[in-house]
This record gives sequence, structure tokens and C-alpha cells, in this order.
Amino acid sequence: MKHFTLFLFFACLILSSCSPLRVVRLEPVPAQIDSYEYGNAVAVANLPTAEVKTSFFDSDSEVVIFHVEIKNTGDQAITYDPAEASITTPDGEFFSAIDPEVEILELDLGEIRRIRTNRTLAIAGVALAVTGAVVAGTVDDGGADAVSGFATVQQQLYTDLTFAVVDAAVLGLTSRQFPLNPEDLPGSEERDFWLQYAMRITTIKPGEVAIGKLAFPRSILEGEHEVALPVAGEVAKFNYLQRVYR
Repeated sequence: MKHFTLFLFFACLILSSCSPLRVVRLEPVPAQIDSYEYGNAVAVANLPTAEVKTSFFDSDSEVVIFHVEIKNTGDQAITYDPAEASITTPDGEFFSAIDPEVEILELDLGEIRRIRTNRTLAIAGVALAVTGAVVAGTVDDGGADAVSGFATVQQQLYTDLTFAVVDAAVLGLTSRQFPLNPEDLPGSEERDFWLQYAMRITTIKPGEVAIGKLAFPRSILEGEHEVALPVAGEVAKFNYLQRVYR
């Protein structure tokens, strides 16, 4: 029975490793292409109080990423929330855009859990060292070093946590406009992507432009995908043709 279980395990492992890898690329349907920027076709929608530009930027195994620019052409400030955007696949499946605020919170919580785990392990290790010193019947420099080591580890953990939750302004949000190449950006699994480059909820004053990246869960279906961005009470809609390469 044990050998049969091992056989099933390795069979599943081999089959999963042989599953086809796919690369996806999206481009606006020809009728919506306004221009090209750095190899990517740009689609433009003109709403009563906003001009919205979108272009496919990049994809990985989990998400597709669009570059978005929203210009306020009206005379009142508008607030744009990327979490309201959506993409609809050719078979009618609906996906909301990934909310950067939720992603940042989840990544911060994961970092705190990691730090807590490391702190627990460090405390346990120091406790064992101190216990060993006591059992040895000494309170010499070795025991003092162990206690000092505990304080050092604790201070380092607090320092790590401080850097993990550093204020976004220190990192410079203007860098969301750069770089132009996908390989220069941090991956969507990294905090810096959502903190510095993703489009986040933003108030856009008249004449101003908000720029950032918008991410959706990835589909592997070929055909037209509708990307919808609600802006100032209107909806900018774009039809993107997705091609899947194996």
C-alpha cells in the first residue's frame, strides 16, 4: 500500500510538471487603437469629464497588467478607485481588478507573521542558551552574552518591522510612471509593485493625470476580453483581443 501511494504521488508530480505553460498577450481590437507607445497599442476612451488611456503592459502566471492613464478634462475633481474596474472573458466570466490596498495589507500581514515566527524561534533559541548556562551552574560571561544576544535579536526584529511598513511617501510615488520596460518592475507578488506602481484610489484635479498599473486575474481563453473602468459616473470600455501561446 505504501508503494502504491508513493507511485501515485510521483505520478501526480510528473503530470503537474508536464502541464502546458502559457504566455498571453492582449491588444485592443483594431477599431480602438489610437496609437502605439513602446511596442504596445494604446486605446483611448473620451468620457464627458475624463480621457482614459489603456494598454497591455505585462502578464505572469497569475495576473495580466494594464498601463492606465486618466486625465481629468472637466472642471471638478474626480476620485478614481481601481478596485471598481473589471474584465469580462469571452465566455462571460467576470473578474474585478485586484485591489492594491488589500494586496498591500495582506503582504504586510504576511511580513508581520514571518517576523513573529522568527522572533519566537530567536527567543526559543536564546532561552535554550540561557537554560544551558544555568544548568551548567554558571552565571559567567556566557550567560550574559546569551541575554545580550536576545536583546540584539529583538532590536533587529523591530528594525525589520519598521522598514516593512515604511511610509509610501519615502519611496516616492512618482516612480509609478517609470520604468517603461516590464522587466524593470517588481513582480506582482512584491509589495513595491502595489505600493509604487499600481494605480491606487486617487483624487484627480481638473487638468491633472493619474498614471499607474491595473492588474486582473489572468484568463487563458483566447478571444475578446472587455475591460471596463468606471470613471466619474461613466464607464470607459475597451475590447482587447487575447492570444495564448503555448
